[in-house]
Amino acid sequence: MNIQEKLKKENWNYEIAEGEYYGYYSLTEHLLALAKESTNNSEESQAKIFNLLAQLCHLDFDANNKVSPYGDIQNIVADKVEWLTDIIDDIHEPLLKNRVADVLWLCHEHRNITYVHQVIDSATSMDLNQNFASQDILACFRRATILALGTNQKVKINELYTYLLLEIDNSTDERYFKLGIARVILDSGLNKNEEYILAKKMQQIAESKKTESHVKMTQAIDYLDFVIDSYHKSKKKQSKSEANNEKGLYLEVHADNRMLDSGLAACDFYKKALNAFQGVEQPFRENLKTEVSINRIRQKINDANLSGLNSMQMTETGIDVSEFTEQAISRVTGTTNLSEALKRFINIVDEPDYQGMREQYHPSVIDFLGGSRAVSPVDGRTIAINKGIDINDPNSIEECKNDHAIKLLMTRINLTVESQVLPALDQINSEHVFTRDYLEDLCKQAPIVPLNRQKLMGHALYAGFQKDYYTSTHVLCPQFEHMIRMILKNSGVKTTYIDPANGIETENGLSTLMNSPELISLLGENLYFEIKTLFTDSKGFNLRNNIAHGLLDDAHAVTSGSVYAWFLTLRMIIKSIENNIAHQI
Repeated sequence: MNIQEKLKKENWNYEIAEGEYYGYYSLTEHLLALAKESTNNSEESQAKIFNLLAQLCHLDFDANNKVSPYGDIQNIVADKVEWLTDIIDDIHEPLLKNRVADVLWLCHEHRNITYVHQVIDSATSMDLNQNFASQDILACFRRATILALGTNQKVKINELYTYLLLEIDNSTDERYFKLGIARVILDSGLNKNEEYILAKKMQQIAESKKTESHVKMTQAIDYLDFVIDSYHKSKKKQSKSEANNEKGLYLEVHADNRMLDSGLAACDFYKKALNAFQGVEQPFRENLKTEVSINRIRQKINDANLSGLNSMQMTETGIDVSEFTEQAISRVTGTTNLSEALKRFINIVDEPDYQGMREQYHPSVIDFLGGSRAVSPVDGRTIAINKGIDINDPNSIEECKNDHAIKLLMTRINLTVESQVLPALDQINSEHVFTRDYLEDLCKQAPIVPLNRQKLMGHALYAGFQKDYYTSTHVLCPQFEHMIRMILKNSGVKTTYIDPANGIETENGLSTLMNSPELISLLGENLYFEIKTLFTDSKGFNLRNNIAHGLLDDAHAVTSGSVYAWFLTLRMIIKSIENNIAHQI
């Protein structure tokens, strides 16, 4: 069977397995499997084409870039355009046809308007009655609108606009997809001069979500942002001011609720409320009592700041960190999509150099006089002892070097969180909305996240983006432990202990798992050191043990270690996705 026949409807067998999503990630995996099957059947020419299709589906995609949405695509398909031309009409799968048609429109020496029609038609014929990756489908919609408007295909423009409006009405996903479609329409200008119509519909949805539920309240705010942008675009100043006032009130209620558990998170939302109230234009302020609201919010910001300072136990470094902060913010500013924002965010901090930190150790007088001890800030217990240097024990100098490296890393984490992670997080949160659904999708794509743990891990990541580190840390620690356990299991390492007295088999805890010699080679020395310092070392933050045994009180439950543990986990998840795809192609 030739490749054209394999791509036709009657022979196409791309099925979404339970727990997977219809989107470019799963499609890439399917195409790679077809390539492998072709190789096994000695069909090398077909294997090359399937590998090319997989590569095209895995490309970083910026739908807003009208000139180069796939970067330097010409180098990839320079001598393969004819392959794609030969198969485009036989491709049944809309997701695949959408990508191939778009690449041909960009790369074929003779631009054929048929390719634009195929991009649009495939975007509106995808089967959305299944689990699908929202970001992929929305990117296809956005690209289709750009091409339709850019080539002035009036019939197709009307067809696309009608289809997207129907999808807004029919979609049950009000957390991300419905709003995402509305954004495609507004940003592209499909509803030019009629923006207020869609704004009213979105405002009704926002009103329906005005509850004390944290999730629904944040969704309501997202919808109000769309409403405000719509009224701004249609130049309806009074409606825009009223929507800003409504948003400010929503954010204030949300911040009041967050004050119960996190002054840091509450302060962030109070500041957003202040910005919303300040967005009310002067002619409408008296009627909406805006100045009263602004004064009230400013007082609440002061109260939240005091609460946050009391709960966030940061080390005073005495170092001017303004340059680090500016660099971190600059590196994540102006990203065009969520994927790019996350990639830049996780790379604002370099891995620590464990051996380099060890070698910076120089013995002190205290080390020769019997060492020192670490005391719990919560109850004053001695939680770790540095025995110092024993001239009769050659290993004691190595222990001192390790203890010194831990101290340096903890200081580094304190500085990094304060000067880089939190400011950069504020910046990407100001440019993008990281929904719980999106983060769960991210976890489902990550091979490092164990099966049936994606919702829990996604919840931990979402809490971190909301600066709710009480929640993120308490959800994250047990899930991180299981993630390490599965890394070892998948490498054939035994992770259980059998009691010889009764034969009961018990899973080892994270402290024991971290002592597995295989883990250093699996993770790398630097990452292993970070994890151990954060989660299990009594001389470090020791998050896992402190949380598992209920040893943290309200005043010490959120530290720079809590923030960095969330950041490190996010980094590991994204890196695992990148490494997995790179390995397959």
